[in-house]
Amino acid sequence: MPSLRESAPATNLRTSRLARVAGSVLSASVWFLAGFSLVVGALYAFTAANERVDSWPVPEDARPALERGLAIGPSSGEALTVFVDYDCESCHDLIANFVALAKEREAVRMVVKQLPNEQSAHSSLTGAIVAACAGEQGAIERFSQYAAERQGTNGSPIHSVEIAHNIGVSDTTAFRLCISEGGGLWQVRQDQQEAARAGIERAPAVVYDGTAYQGRRAVRQLHRILR
Repeated sequence: MPSLRESAPATNLRTSRLARVAGSVLSASVWFLAGFSLVVGALYAFTAANERVDSWPVPEDARPALERGLAIGPSSGEALTVFVDYDCESCHDLIANFVALAKEREAVRMVVKQLPNEQSAHSSLTGAIVAACAGEQGAIERFSQYAAERQGTNGSPIHSVEIAHNIGVSDTTAFRLCISEGGGLWQVRQDQQEAARAGIERAPAVVYDGTAYQGRRAVRQLHRILR
């Protein structure tokens, strides 16, 4: 049997090893918690950025034009203006939402404006042109539903006959000429100028009662405002 003198160093060695192991575990735990906190913070910041809805008062001189244009709903009544990009992925559910909102609130006139992101892809502008021409045929609501169901328009002149058939335009020839001869493009440029005067930089955005709302949740925010 080892003597007490012999066992004391062994005990001290084991204690020292345990202390080192405990210290390593504690250090690893601290680093893990620090890393976890950073990840949680980053996720929170990302979520907050996507959930944020920016809002500001629209200049008085820019408001009248925003209440005119292609509309869903009654010809008169309070106006809710929506700026959309039919080929923006984050806008697809919002397009469906504002069509549903128009049906829920029959007294609200939904004025639809085109605000394509021309920096992302040419199809964004082309889809806006097709939408404007559909609106000239009184088919903006049907076109909006068509685009939302298909996650975008893929709208080029090549597909104009197919689109006209699917949304039931009354004059297919006029619809195609509007696309090919610049009528739709002129309307899109008008909408873009109106957005700029209102301080709106990107879709989706809405304007209601003199206030502009911009962000992914803008239309959902309007559900609360209109209740």
